[in-house]
Amino acid sequence: METLKSLLDTQDAGAVAEFLDELKNLRTVDVREIGEFRSANEYAFKLALIHEGLFAHKWSDSLGQYLAIRYQLNEQGKKTIGNNELKEMGFDIDSATISRRYFRFEYSSECTDKISNMVKNYGIETHLGHWIPKNIARSLNESSDAQNFKKELETALYEQHIEIESSIEHDLRALSDLNVIEQPETPPFHSFKAKCEKLLANDLKLGRILSKYEFFDLPYDISNKERIEDLFDEMLALSNSRHRKNVTQHAFLSATEKASPKIIREVMTNALNKKLHQDQ
Repeated sequence: METLKSLLDTQDAGAVAEFLDELKNLRTVDVREIGEFRSANEYAFKLALIHEGLFAHKWSDSLGQYLAIRYQLNEQGKKTIGNNELKEMGFDIDSATISRRYFRFEYSSECTDKISNMVKNYGIETHLGHWIPKNIARSLNESSDAQNFKKELETALYEQHIEIESSIEHDLRALSDLNVIEQPETPPFHSFKAKCEKLLANDLKLGRILSKYEFFDLPYDISNKERIEDLFDEMLALSNSRHRKNVTQHAFLSATEKASPKIIREVMTNALNKKLHQDQ
């Protein structure tokens, strides 16, 4: 603090530059790098232990839903929801909108079943999703299918784009003639193309659609002490309550007993190596 006060009063540009260079060379220590704690009751320990994992959340949005074209109903359209005319045209009907899926695509992958099984075998269930040790989660999220999925998706979009454009334009004319929708600000096919381009550029979203799961880090920062402690207590209570504990629950309890988050990494690395050996 005294150094900072001196710098505020100084006119020596060289001294300020030297101080800034020293700041650049400082390394902040991540809480996960701290190996030992005095007690499992320490907040820093609980935070460090939770940071050893990611959360896996079931992803419900499908490719068809994401690429569907939605039309806003006008007042006349809202009055005609009860009849079957729009349904017979192939539209899904909501209270104020209708939508239709124009893109057809099927992709067979074992990725979803594999991740579902691994989440069950290695997860600790919480209100945020299943907590999975990071080395396990990374092995789940690295799918050799991902690039094939993206490639086949691009091919299918290219092959169907003329037919899709024609179908969208036909529907837009029919809906306009019926006077049931608000005229869209952006031509629907342009919206469809923009969605496709955005999706193909987003490997994370493609991974979610393929695997049906989303992996994310602890969504609370260090200041959310109460939420983080509640989450830790939830994980501890569930791990203790299970009669048949999985390897992660055993590791979580062991790490808590010894106040050492690194036990999670050690146990899970051994579990992965053992599984790899069994699969060979």
